[in-house]
Amino acid sequence: MSRLPLEDQGAELAARKAALLCQAEQHRIGIVHARVVLVQALRPQALLQRGFDHVTGALPLAFSAIGLLRRRGWTRPALGVAAAAAMLLVYARLRHASSSPS
Repeated sequence: MSRLPLEDQGAELAARKAALLCQAEQHRIGIVHARVVLVQALRPQALLQRGFDHVTGALPLAFSAIGLLRRRGWTRPALGVAAAAAMLLVYARLRHASSSPS
C-alpha cells in the first residue's frame, strides 16, 4: 500500500468532507420535507378528504352487491347475516374491553 503525499491526502480529505456535508444537507432537506408532508396529511381537511375518497370508492361495489342480493331475493338472509356479524362484533369488543387491564 503506497502512501499519498500530504498534499494529496489533504485534497482527498477535503473532497470526502465536502461529500459528507452534501449528504448531510440532503438528509436534513429530506427530514424537513417529510415533516411538512406529515403535517399537511394530518390536517382535519385532508383527513376528511381521504375518508370521503375512501367511501366514494367503495360505493359502486356496495351498490352492485345490493343489486345482486335484491335480484336473487337474498335481501332478508343478507340482513340476518349482517345483524349476526354486528352482534358478534359488539360482543367481541365488549369482551376485549372487559378483559384488558386498566
